[in-house]
Amino acid sequence: ASETGYYPSYDNLTPEQRCFFIKWLKSIDSIDDLGYAFLLLYCLERHIYQNDNVDEAIKILKELHTTFDNSSFNYYSSVALVWAAHKYHKTEYLNGIDMSKLPISIRLFVELELRERLDSDEIIEMASKLGWKNSRYIKNYPKLFKKKLESNLVKVYGTNYFPKPKTSLESINSTSLLLSNYSLPNDERTLLFPDLTSNKDIGESLYNLLEKSHNDVKKYLRTHKDQYVANKKKTTTKKRINPKTGYPMSTDKQIKNAYQNYRDVSKPS
Repeated sequence: ASETGYYPSYDNLTPEQRCFFIKWLKSIDSIDDLGYAFLLLYCLERHIYQNDNVDEAIKILKELHTTFDNSSFNYYSSVALVWAAHKYHKTEYLNGIDMSKLPISIRLFVELELRERLDSDEIIEMASKLGWKNSRYIKNYPKLFKKKLESNLVKVYGTNYFPKPKTSLESINSTSLLLSNYSLPNDERTLLFPDLTSNKDIGESLYNLLEKSHNDVKKYLRTHKDQYVANKKKTTTKKRINPKTGYPMSTDKQIKNAYQNYRDVSKPS
């Protein structure tokens, strides 16, 4: 079927596209044309808005959220899940979802509301979204960075994870989140959500922890670098096979070295 294009609608689909869409609904497997996934998302948001088979809609929505991994679709499907959980006061709608796909403002809120903590691995994974751009030590010395981060967490909070702070949501600035279905009423489609990244007790504190851990790693490596080997990706060159013998062929470097050795031993004494 041809591409659906941006902002697809069922009315504008060709007969061929409609046939493909209906067949695809039986499996909801991963496809390149995200237009069909968005069409289904529009339908699910409508069901949730009208309180029509909401639990079944959430089940399908979570399947979509798992199947597709695209920044735009991750955003809108995440917003729809959080909107439904908030609208019907059912945090269980968020159980089992891939937290790494959530926008940072949503993920921080969900993690702290559901689990009341952020582990060191989660803080490191979210580092760039928290505004920390210098990932040199995180990439090259992950174990050491995690060790320093957990040490700083213990110093500040008395535990090796970041606990949910006792911060009133009323004191936190809000950010606007949008549902994908533009046919819904504007006051329903726009969701005001607490922006924890701008909060001093959360976003700023997490950033400061990352900065302190970075500087601690930097200071430690000045005198202990020989104890830590930086992570390096190993590159392997595919061996060339001689089609006649079936054995690996010598590399250009091996041939050059062999030729040089031959010349050396062939020189008159």
